[in-house]
Amino acid sequence: MPKLTPEERQDRLRFDYRVIMQMHMKQLQQINPVMQVFAFRNPDDLANRRNPILSQDQGHLATHYLVEYYIRTLIGPDEYSDKTAVKFDLQANGNYPFTVPGIFVDESETPHPWTPHFRSGLPVCIDHDVWDEGHGMILLGQLVVHVAKLLNFDEIPRTADYGGYTPEAADYWRKKLGGQPITPRLDYPVLPEDIINQIVDPPKGLFRSAALAPPSPEQFAQSFRSMFAPRAQPQAAEPRDPRADMQLPEAVSESTPVRTASPLFSPKPASPNAPPAVAPLQESKADSQPLFKPRGRN
Repeated sequence: MPKLTPEERQDRLRFDYRVIMQMHMKQLQQINPVMQVFAFRNPDDLANRRNPILSQDQGHLATHYLVEYYIRTLIGPDEYSDKTAVKFDLQANGNYPFTVPGIFVDESETPHPWTPHFRSGLPVCIDHDVWDEGHGMILLGQLVVHVAKLLNFDEIPRTADYGGYTPEAADYWRKKLGGQPITPRLDYPVLPEDIINQIVDPPKGLFRSAALAPPSPEQFAQSFRSMFAPRAQPQAAEPRDPRADMQLPEAVSESTPVRTASPLFSPKPASPNAPPAVAPLQESKADSQPLFKPRGRN
């Protein structure tokens, strides 16, 4: 198995951080965000929600991520939860990005999902052949979206005897949900298009050891745009609330109400669907243009 040099691994970690945090900032602009992401240096900081990484200059130190998904998922027969906290340990199997990260539900924070891919005490099953066939090209941002689809039962076609970790949940999905996602047409987060375009011809070491032949631009384009595309058959279209596509304005007048940002780890809101507000990321000293636009404050 190939292996990145320490410098190559830092470049890859820094790039993962940049991509996932740009996705996170885009989610903050949504009325109904699907996820929020927090980055940490080690599992202790994650467990205690302390010392989050807020700057691109320190992105290479981010090896542990907490993703809070605001997606309706099953936690038992006919029983649902609207929030699932999932931990991603990039170092778990020793050779990131060639070995798959460790992915576990934070059961101290949220109920454990009842799906074929989740089981208490075991890592989330993402179909290891998908990761292995990526040969180090799959980004953390893609993996995070893939887990979102697993929570939504947005499954690839399965055989009639497919059971995964929880055969009862697989049977429920086939018979009660008709093999369809829990929330059809859910607007999943997407990788930033400008970043995808930048890495069709990636710099040396970003995804794989310099000793290996680089993948073709076609391979990269295919990987980034369709590796984890939704694969369940859509149901008949239903009327869509136009408010679902609204975004918070980037510029506001003095008369426009502005939501004030609160500390990074604020007390949990009363509503189970309402995500906590977070502080803006610091700009990278290495970039001439700020990647993340600071949010307004009162």
